Formats: sequence, structure tokens, C-alpha cells
Amino acid sequence: MNMESLLSEMKNCKACRLRAQCKQVVTGVGSMTPKLIIVGEAPGADEDHDGEPFVGRAGQILREVLRRHKDVINKDTTLITNVLGCRPPQNKFPKDECPSTCMALWLDRIIEVAQPKRMLLLGNSPLKYVAGLSGITSMRGNWVTCRGIRTLPTYHPSYIMRCDNTGMMQPREEFEGDIAEMAEEMG
Repeated sequence: MNMESLLSEMKNCKACRLRAQCKQVVTGVGSMTPKLIIVGEAPGADEDHDGEPFVGRAGQILREVLRRHKDVINKDTTLITNVLGCRPPQNKFPKDECPSTCMALWLDRIIEVAQPKRMLLLGNSPLKYVAGLSGITSMRGNWVTCRGIRTLPTYHPSYIMRCDNTGMMQPREEFEGDIAEMAEEMG
């Protein structure tokens, strides 16, 4: 199976309760043969509306930082996706079987088909579900091997947004540094 057909199939998923409460399944966007996969947590309202990951305010933060490294991290080299394809109610990441279902049906297969050289995990949920690890604060910035892929966990852009709003700038600096390190690795 190729990436295009896998993502097309994903759009029709109704395997868990989340699908009944969102407008559409949000699949990955970018390269269909990526060198890098960036994994977030779940679509928000803007993503559910537009059908594309990271288009809302948190996505603007991510894309702004990625643009600084567009020579190596771009739509031709990178696939951006989430652990969940459907927006959870009130944007609360579910604690039931939905994330495991979405992983088994979709993200595990996306990673398998893509065979990327690198992964960037944004936040604790991707760290848990993709890498089987926990503690984004302690794991952030530390390279791990996940599924045979060199993987860098970092903060989720929504956390950066919340920190920016309180004047706490160190997380943004670390986040930007992590992405710069990923770009250097890919260079």
C-alpha cells in the first residue's frame, strides 16, 4: 500500500466514538515519501474545519519555526500528522481506547509505509503512543531510537503558545532549538 491510498482510506474511518463528533478525519499533509514525520496530538477546531493538521494558532507557531529551516524541512521532505485523526470533544485528549485504535489502524501504518529517517514528536501524547515513553519535560531535546528511527521529542506548540502568553520564553527557545537541531540532522 502506498501513502496516498492509506491516507485516503483513513478519511473514511469510523472505528471509534470520536468520528461521530467531528466534521472530518484529518490525515497527514506533506510528502508522501517523507524523510521526516512530525507527530502532534490531535486536530483542533481549525484543523477539523480545514481537514489539515496544524492550521490553527498552535500550527502557526509550528509552521513559523519550520519555515526558518525550509531548505531541509518542507512539504517535499516532511509529513505532518497527529496521533488522532479526529478532533476530541473540548480538545481533551481521550484516556480511553481511541488513541490506541487510531495508532493501530493509522499512525503505525503511516510510519511503516513512510519509513522516515527521522521523527519529531510534539508533546506528551505522541511521546507516549509513538515511542512508549512519558515525561515530555524530561525527554524534550533528548534523541531516542523509536521503531528504528532517530526521534526527537519536543514540546507541543500549544504549550509554547501558553508559555508565551505568560511571558515564559525558555520553552519557546528550547522548542526552536530542537527544531533547529532536527534541521541540522537532516541537512
